[in-house]
Amino acid sequence: RCNPTIEGLQKKYGDDLRVVFKHNPLPFHNDAPLASEAALAANEQGKFWEMHDKLFANQKQLKREDLDKYAQEIGLDMGKYKAALDSGKYQAQIKADQDLAREIGAGGTPNFFINGRKLVGAQPQASFEALIDEQLKAAKALVDKGTAKSAVYAEIIKNGATKPAAPARQAPEEDKTVYDVKVNPEDAWKGGKNAVVTIVEFSDFQCPFCGRVNPTLKQVQDKYGDKVKIVFKHNPLSFHKDAPLASEAALAANAQGKFWEMHDMLFNNQRALKREDLERYAQELGLNMSQFKGDLDSGKFKAQIEADIAEARKHGATGTPSFFINGRKLRGAQPYPAFEKLIDEVMAKK
Repeated sequence: RCNPTIEGLQKKYGDDLRVVFKHNPLPFHNDAPLASEAALAANEQGKFWEMHDKLFANQKQLKREDLDKYAQEIGLDMGKYKAALDSGKYQAQIKADQDLAREIGAGGTPNFFINGRKLVGAQPQASFEALIDEQLKAAKALVDKGTAKSAVYAEIIKNGATKPAAPARQAPEEDKTVYDVKVNPEDAWKGGKNAVVTIVEFSDFQCPFCGRVNPTLKQVQDKYGDKVKIVFKHNPLSFHKDAPLASEAALAANAQGKFWEMHDMLFNNQRALKREDLERYAQELGLNMSQFKGDLDSGKFKAQIEADIAEARKHGATGTPSFFINGRKLRGAQPYPAFEKLIDEVMAKK
């Protein structure tokens, strides 16, 4: 329903407006993921918007045979198009879009971000225009100060939020569920071997919020000592490109008894997580470099990381950091009192 509105905006603002399409197929729309793949396969052949219009004009006919028919009608190379769908080559891109949407609080559809400012739902054109006009003034001010037009968007969003602001009103109802989160022998952990409280952390070495919570976890350890065990699990988000290899590096260090030393190195250097950086940190920690490089080259820890990601998804821990305190979920980089409250609560039941 909002497509005519977008067309109206393009006519009004011309080259001052750029519309970027990202994919967020909802799980209860069974045909939507493959339709997104078809659109991206068309995009590869320079016909995204033609396929986009076909799909929205035929929303009740989005089975594979329908998609193939639309591809033929818009003149795609069918061999190339079918191979793209058969291989699932665009699924990672779609998943990355979905992860980004969830991370910034855009769970439903449609959601719009106009130079980073959120607009929810199929709003009337006037609502878009009010926000666009406001942003055009801000953009003009930047250009007048010497910012190149091509750099305006990056300049405006460079200090933008990467998570939605916490709601100002009533807090959501506390989740009392006790989740069956698996702890495996290969998981890195610290604290008491026979602790009465186990905190399972799902984390991402490139996530700034994961870095910010580490001092809080240190406070937890200082107060509770061996009564608490902290188990680290890996959940590198798909839009953090350096996070998966950083997780592999941490596990390669773990194989040499230095997980937590590498953990601290990675969080202290979140903007420098390329392969050469990881090798430098390994050298600084005194790791056996031949073994470390061999572990990264072979990808031997990828299966463990994938298993952690699957465990996180199973329990609804799609964002990072997420914690399970004796199975009780705590989302995000919460302040120390939130951890203390839940730890004391679960300890009282022991």
